[in-house]
Amino acid sequence: MFESKETENPVSSVRDSVNIMLVEELGKLASKGMQSIIDVIPKISRAEFSAILTVLLEKYSKFITGISSAAEKLGVKIKDMGAIGRLSSKLGLELNTLTDSSEEHVAQLLVEDITEDMTETVRLLRDSECSSCSESVLHLARELAEFQEEAIAQIKDFL
Repeated sequence: MFESKETENPVSSVRDSVNIMLVEELGKLASKGMQSIIDVIPKISRAEFSAILTVLLEKYSKFITGISSAAEKLGVKIKDMGAIGRLSSKLGLELNTLTDSSEEHVAQLLVEDITEDMTETVRLLRDSECSSCSESVLHLARELAEFQEEAIAQIKDFL
């Protein structure tokens, strides 16, 4: 009796699916956060606020690169938001700033968006910590949640 080398280990398969799900969700959240900042930067005139948003944008970009790298190791590709997602984000911002386009209001909108994303990141992290998720993917989720918390604190200075 010979055992096929192609037989999949069920534990490995479950672990991979959990890792893939978490990486894909982290990719969506990081892309959404990055898009929010891209949408608001043109509305900011204060150099200090603009500089902080630019640094946050760069950090989001690094997260997306790290998440994409983790996804590649799992054999998947992080999907782009797509044109409709970007348009929806931009239109949402335009509607929310129709009556109040002050930088304070824009900062409040960003805080709300990032807080929502952070809440989802923490939920995903908690769900995944109780599963067979790999430590490297959990580390990415923890780092993203910490970054989101720091971003909120920095943006709150402009409320």
